[in-house]
Amino acid sequence: MRNTIIIFSLLSMITASCKSQNQSIELNEPIEALSPSLPFNIERENVYINIPDSLGGEDINGWAGLTIYVDSSKQNIGFKIKKLVINNGNGGNIVNFIDSHNMIDQNKSDLPEAVQEYYELFGQYANSVSLKRNIDVKPLEINEISFIVRF
Repeated sequence: MRNTIIIFSLLSMITASCKSQNQSIELNEPIEALSPSLPFNIERENVYINIPDSLGGEDINGWAGLTIYVDSSKQNIGFKIKKLVINNGNGGNIVNFIDSHNMIDQNKSDLPEAVQEYYELFGQYANSVSLKRNIDVKPLEINEISFIVRF
């Protein structure tokens, strides 16, 4: 009896999955991309940055999530360190920072001391990326562009 129930259950599942695979759905509207196009695209040679020896050099690794703010004419307004993860060579965590403030202005003095040490370095990197205008998308008054840099 138990075997009969198991066989019947398996046949029911196989039949149901076959029916669902044969059904087609007709869409009346085009499907848009999951992430919308941005008015500016980042162009950079490398996603990696060399950390100076004074900040840990090759003894550390990690990544930073940076956000730059530009106006509609592509002028840089500012930048933020949104996320910073720094590990030592043994995999131990040195810094694990997340910026939870939703403001454009990020003051270096408001950041934890461990993050302040890297603020100038990432600011220079954020200012060095070049932006290419996407003519198909109208820029906003203030545009937020986020990206990751590894080290």
